[in-house]
Amino acid sequence: MGHVFDKLRAVFNELRAVFDKLRAVFDELRAVFDKLRAVFDELRAVFDKLRAVFDELRAVFDELRAVFDELRAVFNELRAVFDELRAVFNELRAECGELGKDTRFRLADAVWGGLRDGHVLGKPVPLFPRIEPPAPAAEK
Repeated sequence: MGHVFDKLRAVFNELRAVFDKLRAVFDELRAVFDKLRAVFDELRAVFDKLRAVFDELRAVFDELRAVFDELRAVFNELRAVFDELRAVFNELRAECGELGKDTRFRLADAVWGGLRDGHVLGKPVPLFPRIEPPAPAAEK
C-alpha cells in the first residue's frame, strides 16, 4: 500500500506544481488587470475633461446662436430701412425726371441748366434756421 500512497503523493505534488503555476499566471493576470484599470482610470479622466470641454463649447455655441439671431433681427430691420430708402430714392429720381434713364453719371453729362424751367426738386427747407436771441427780460 505504500506504493499507492507514493503515487498519490506524486500526483498531489504534480497538482501542487500545477496550482503554483496557475497562481503565478493569475498573479500576472492580476498585475495586467491592475495596469488596465490604471489605463481605464486615466481614460475616464480624459473623457471627463473632454466632456467638460464639450459642455463649454455647447455654451459658446448657444451664445453664438443667440448673437446670430440678434444679428438676423438687426439685418431684417436694416433691410426694411434700406427698402424705405430705395423707395425715397426712387421718388427723388422720379421727381428729377431720371426714372427710366441710365442712372450712371458721366462728367460729360454735367451741364449747367439741365433742368426744365420751373422744375421744383422738393420743398425748400432752410439749411441754417434762424436763431432769435432771447428777448430781454422786462425790468420792474
